[in-house]
Amino acid sequence: MNPLIGLDLLMMAAYSGMMLGIAWWYARRNKTAEDYFVAGRDANPLVVGISMIAALFSSISFLTTPGELITYGPGLAWGMLHIPFTFVIVGYFLIPRIMRHKVTSGYELLEERFGPRVRMAASLLFVVSRLVWMALIVFLSGKLLASLTGVPLPYMLAAVGVVTTAATSAGGIRAVMVTDVIQFVFHVGSAVLVVAFITYRLDGFSWWPQWGSSELAALEWPEVKVFSLSAFDRVTIVGALLQATLWWVCASTSPHPRSQQKNSPLRRRLPDQMMIQRFLCTSDARSARRSFLNCLLGDGVFNVILWIIGFAILGYFQRFVAQSPNPEVLLSRQADDLFPHLISTVLPAGLRGIIIAALFSDIMQSLSGGISALGSALITDF
Repeated sequence: MNPLIGLDLLMMAAYSGMMLGIAWWYARRNKTAEDYFVAGRDANPLVVGISMIAALFSSISFLTTPGELITYGPGLAWGMLHIPFTFVIVGYFLIPRIMRHKVTSGYELLEERFGPRVRMAASLLFVVSRLVWMALIVFLSGKLLASLTGVPLPYMLAAVGVVTTAATSAGGIRAVMVTDVIQFVFHVGSAVLVVAFITYRLDGFSWWPQWGSSELAALEWPEVKVFSLSAFDRVTIVGALLQATLWWVCASTSPHPRSQQKNSPLRRRLPDQMMIQRFLCTSDARSARRSFLNCLLGDGVFNVILWIIGFAILGYFQRFVAQSPNPEVLLSRQADDLFPHLISTVLPAGLRGIIIAALFSDIMQSLSGGISALGSALITDF
């Protein structure tokens, strides 16, 4: 066996064992259905906030966000201005209404206003859409991991399914949120290490873009206007602000699935019971609001780190053009392939194993979060 692949598998096995250990620990502490589904309504706001980030994030986002920056430039950073507006709208107008009711499923709120049939119909729609989403995200992410590690796809999917189902079924939402935090640390740590590795290889921060240089001009990044009604202007400042604000409002409080940002239904996870369930894990509206603020700030910081990775990868392949997937093609036209290519061909075995473990953990968290939300909806609503 290739020793590099063996190290990858060792990291994946270690994470699986840790996940099962956490589930076993919390299985002994869950005494009631409320403990199992909403963590006894006394979860730490910081843990809940980080878990929300994990619930809205996927390995596809991790691998494609740097490519998004390389292709279109940093214009989407204007969307960061949404944070104060989103926090006020969700934190002070919507969260108090949710926390006023001691429910387990977000769809219970629909019954109070529209009756049991609407509640069951909405919950059934969630169950079907969640099952389809889980299948797609696990299959696509598993296929990527299988190509990076050499493990046959059926074995990869079987291992993920068995370990995650066992851990989630035993540990409940507490185990899910704790492993969410570990996953977030894995992702942030691996992202920082990638930037550190590129900085080391380039003997400093020469990867940082030189604004106005011919190399950047060759990328042909679109100009970011303040406002435009043209369908051909992909990003404007006003548009980025409105899109981010509206998406977060829907993602944080809607019990009904909606479409996602960046023109892909898989780049961000579906906003539904998975988010509302985490609000319900806190003790009151104030704690839920703090959790949401932690989520917004943590998500903002992580996106900045991913953009920095994009700049670092761009600088690396501008220096070592021959190492790119296709040296004859502009980097901006193969941007989505650069990060996976860097992982598989450039990074050393230890760092590569950490990133593989981070991606593996994300697949398991996608599945575990979905199983937990499905369980609470099926048992509570039907």
